[in-house]
Amino acid sequence: MEVYHNVQPVLLEQISVGYVIRWNLEETTIEGEPKWKCEETMATSRTYEAVVSALIHSKYTVDQELATINNHLLGEDEDEWAAYQAWRVWAKGYARNTLNLQ
Repeated sequence: MEVYHNVQPVLLEQISVGYVIRWNLEETTIEGEPKWKCEETMATSRTYEAVVSALIHSKYTVDQELATINNHLLGEDEDEWAAYQAWRVWAKGYARNTLNLQ
């Protein structure tokens, strides 16, 4: 989900209900005021698995994910499969970087 902040937000922030993960930070101006635009999603914990899952599911619902996998198994929609795999690879790398797991 695209959101705007008045100050530069951190990439991973604990809040009362879990963790906010942010990416695509961009400084912008709206009506003459500086703002930070970014994408955000929520993770239940700060584990690698939870962050990767949250990032993947910020773009794909579970139903979409299952449909993509099933279509691939049938040899259908290979472009969709490639896009899904590229997002998974990005999510894993972003989680490793954000959690300092290098």
